[in-house]
Amino acid sequence: MYLRVLMIHSFKNDMLNFLFPRYCWICGDRLSVSEQHLCSRCLIDLPRTNFHLRQDNPMEMLFWGCFNIVHAAAFFYYHQNTPTSEILYLLKYKNCPGIGEYMGEIYAQEIRLSEENSQCLFFSDIDYIIPLPLNSKKLKLRGYNQCDAICRGLTKVTKIPVLYDVVERTIANSTQTKKSRVERELNVEQIFRLTGMEEKRALLIGKHVLLVDDVCTTGSTLKSFASVFNEIPDIRISILTLGLASPVF
Repeated sequence: MYLRVLMIHSFKNDMLNFLFPRYCWICGDRLSVSEQHLCSRCLIDLPRTNFHLRQDNPMEMLFWGCFNIVHAAAFFYYHQNTPTSEILYLLKYKNCPGIGEYMGEIYAQEIRLSEENSQCLFFSDIDYIIPLPLNSKKLKLRGYNQCDAICRGLTKVTKIPVLYDVVERTIANSTQTKKSRVERELNVEQIFRLTGMEEKRALLIGKHVLLVDDVCTTGSTLKSFASVFNEIPDIRISILTLGLASPVF
């Protein structure tokens, strides 16, 4: 009976894939039944940083002295007008939160595998995952927060709870894309604040939190985001993003 159900399920998937073919968001090749969003070749070819395997890596060093940083890592290097930039463009501007959830899940799986092989301890004592918030106007316009999508993928694998409504974005700052490093720093000054929900603040005392954004360029937005937690006693902070703009280093 079980085998029969599996065969029927497989047949349905094959038929759906035949009638409604899906294509890789990067290369445009047709996806197999077992593939999602990216084909296996493009997934393998992602320019991974592997920073989760390196203590005191350049991304961690970016935040030294700013707050109590434990770990920092990004899935892949990001350059404009490359396949990896297409992933982030689709996630942010083309109503594709599913690709963010998928990439978060894949990255979490890779980190978990490294932990099982005793290569790192990235997720080992993290208590909560916190997505970088969008300004309410931008959230209404876009319809979703791309960082929430990434967090859904992370928690699906790690089972670490996601905390929402802990931090709010008070200003809809202009895009960082074409700004210099100094302009980026000024553009994100004091754009975040802790919400007035005292019970959630109390949850964070002495905890280790993972802050999540879609891409790290100069790190200015993440520094501003993390700085609001300085008033929480004994908090420790780790950072995770999908993309990392390699010219930073």
